[in-house]
Parts: sequence; C-alpha cells; structure tokens
Amino acid sequence: MHDERNYNDPIYKKARKDALKRDGFKCQWPNCGSCKQLRVHHIRTWAGHPALRFVLNNLITLCKKHHDSIWSQEETYEAMFFQILKRQTDDKRSKKQRKPRKSKNDKRKRKKKAPKTYAQKYAEAKRKARKGKR
Repeated sequence: MHDERNYNDPIYKKARKDALKRDGFKCQWPNCGSCKQLRVHHIRTWAGHPALRFVLNNLITLCKKHHDSIWSQEETYEAMFFQILKRQTDDKRSKKQRKPRKSKNDKRKRKKKAPKTYAQKYAEAKRKARKGKR
C-alpha cells in the first residue's frame, strides 16, 4: 500500500474529486460552507487506517481554516464528521423519495411530433392535390 501521499496518484485524485463533488465543493464544517481553499480530510487518519485511505465515506471536505483547526485532534472530531456524512446521505435519500412520480398521461402529453421535413410536406401536399382532383 502507499505509505507516502502521492497527490498525483490517479486513485487518490479520484477519491478526492469524488469527495469534493459529493460535498458540493463546500466546507462541511457546521455553519461554514466556504468554497475557498478546500481540503479533503481523512476522518480516520491516513497513517492509522491504510485500508480507508481511498474510501469515500472516510473523506470529508473542509476549508483550510477548519482543516488546520483540527490538526492532531482528528479522533476528537471523528463522530461529528461521520454524523455529518450520515445526515447528508439521509437528506439525499429523502429528496429522492419526495419527487412525485409522473403518470403515463404526463409522458404522452410531453411527446411532440418531430417537425416535418421539406420532403414530407411536399409528399403530403401532393397527396392532398390528388384527392382533390378525384
């Protein structure tokens, strides 16, 4: 496994990118929400938990101010960070459940015919002209 962090490692880059995306590119510290100088923090430490280094549920986005403020006190904040992630997941699930389902009638109403091409319009006019002559 990786002992030193390689910020260019594609696995590490993807894990960090996924955490930032999940967190809406905002600091997850309560009442912060900053979008500046973001860091992806390992909730359970990099050195102490090598198996969790690239696990999304072990990563959380923090601004530099809050990331620096918890330095060397990571264990103190583990429970809070896991609670934030749990609440975030629960909120996403409840939003999915609240979306009203659309009936078949709604789908039918939305289907529109594609505009007719010049060739189709010409053929239709020709048919109408033939019917009129009879």
